[in-house]
Amino acid sequence: MRAKNEFKFLAEAYDTKLLIEKAVDGTLMCSKDCCGSPVMECKCGDDCPHCNCFMIQKAVKDFGLKDKLLKENWEKGTSKAPKGKSFDMSRGGAPSNVDAARDGSGGRYRRTRPPSAPSNKTHGEMEEDRTTALIPKGGTLEDFLRSLEGKTIKQILDDNSYMSLYMSNKHGIGGQREGSDRDAMDFANKLVQFVNRDIGKKRPKEREYETEEFKRENDYDSYREARYNKTKLSMDRNKARREGKEDEMNKLNDEIDKLEDFMSNHPYQRGMRMIEKEYDKAVKDYHNTPLTVEYLLDSSSDRYDDLVAAYAKLGGQSETVIDV
Repeated sequence: MRAKNEFKFLAEAYDTKLLIEKAVDGTLMCSKDCCGSPVMECKCGDDCPHCNCFMIQKAVKDFGLKDKLLKENWEKGTSKAPKGKSFDMSRGGAPSNVDAARDGSGGRYRRTRPPSAPSNKTHGEMEEDRTTALIPKGGTLEDFLRSLEGKTIKQILDDNSYMSLYMSNKHGIGGQREGSDRDAMDFANKLVQFVNRDIGKKRPKEREYETEEFKRENDYDSYREARYNKTKLSMDRNKARREGKEDEMNKLNDEIDKLEDFMSNHPYQRGMRMIEKEYDKAVKDYHNTPLTVEYLLDSSSDRYDDLVAAYAKLGGQSETVIDV
């Protein structure tokens, strides 16, 4: 009973979710309150309140974890090929119709190969790889940018966040980075600014609902008045609470509820929510679209010049020439 109560307390305090996935006929399945599909096929994100499939998939992908319950079908790549078939290791472990038994053990065609082959590197080595994922290992700046083709801006943003966290742990929050660490972090930040340069086109500084035309068309004056009155009533309610005037406080609560209902259904707020939703989708699509070489090598931006200068501090060179 004590352990149960302690878990309940921790769950409430830290918003912990129980592992609600269950094994059905030898396959780990998503919760029936969610999509009910195999865990590896669930499309939910990390904010889903009904399942933990996203985190399980991430663990499998990032660390090569595997379990007989996390089965995938042959077309998607399994840990064991059907009889008479194999994985072609020369093509990254793609499914093949060649019989692995003919090739012998350790050859090009193998009977077993996990979808995400476990790395031979230690955890420390993998962590170090990620902290330097945005730092060129040689060649020109343009060589490095070409190597990013096919990646997404979101992946670069995530790597930059991981690198920044690593630096904070290494030097302390607010600690002064020095030498190569400072130059490396500066380059990574300049890279993020460069690849994310069109974000303002997806979510402009001046929102559409902030324009005078939009306000006029959607009766912004009455919305603003309601918002002002709600703020004033909230202050009066706080005062009544401090003075212990319960009847007056309840009356003020009713008035505030009416204003909140009015504002929630007001054309200005409805329009604002719709526009914000469109902005969110535009940003998500922008961040998850694979980068092209043309976009990566667009040297017309001032941020490209900043990136070249940051790379020079690392001892690298660029194929472009900057007028000084």
